[in-house]
Amino acid sequence: MTMDVEKEIAAANRRVQRQIDRDARAALIRIGVDPDAEALASYIESMTALAVAFGEALASLGEMAATTIRTVAEALDGLKEEAT
Repeated sequence: MTMDVEKEIAAANRRVQRQIDRDARAALIRIGVDPDAEALASYIESMTALAVAFGEALASLGEMAATTIRTVAEALDGLKEEAT
């Protein structure tokens, strides 16, 4: 198959997919489903999950930092006691 034929097939596939998308959107609207609201709800749900995961990661980092600081402080106290 030549490059031109492959490009034409790909372009035709994109046109068909766009038509399918338009028809599906129209069908959803006819049955009372707002595709934009569904997409927005899905986006909000994804962003909420991302924010929760980010918060949990920050909390873990805070705990690790506190543990490290505590360990260093205890080690320094041990060295101070040995020196005296």
